[in-house]
Order: sequence, then structure tokens, then C-alpha cells
Amino acid sequence: MYYFFKSFVKMNPLPLALGVLLFAYAVEIGQYFNLVEVLNMQDNAIMRIVIGSSFSWGDIFCYTLGAIICLFIDRKELKAISY
Repeated sequence: MYYFFKSFVKMNPLPLALGVLLFAYAVEIGQYFNLVEVLNMQDNAIMRIVIGSSFSWGDIFCYTLGAIICLFIDRKELKAISY
């Protein structure tokens, strides 16, 4: 999602990465609280895929690691362009 938004919006990498990371956390929190069932959409296969149905600390870790990697790559790209 980071690079998808980055292809359309020119902005500082840190706020973009944090925004995408917070969105990912929000989705994961929705899964923790069974948002699909709260919205009474458990029979809707598309919504179960879009919102998700199972919380995982591993996902939280991977989202965080992904944001750090994106920032690291952007930092390298910015240094390469400035030379």
C-alpha cells in the first residue's frame, strides 16, 4: 500500500509510512474485535476477505517491519538521487 499511495501522492516518506501502518493496525484491531461479525457480515465472503477474520500478532510485526523496510529503501533512494 505504501508504494501504491506513493505513486499517486508526493509527500514525506515518514508520514506516509505511518499512515499506512496505522491503517494496517486498524484493520488488525478490527479483526481482533471480530468486526465482520459486529457488522453482521459473517456470511458475506467478500467482506470476510476485505476486513479479515483472524487477528495475529505476527501480522502486526510484519506490518511494522514492512514500514521500516519501506523507509529504509526510500532513505537509500534519496541518498542516491542527491549525489
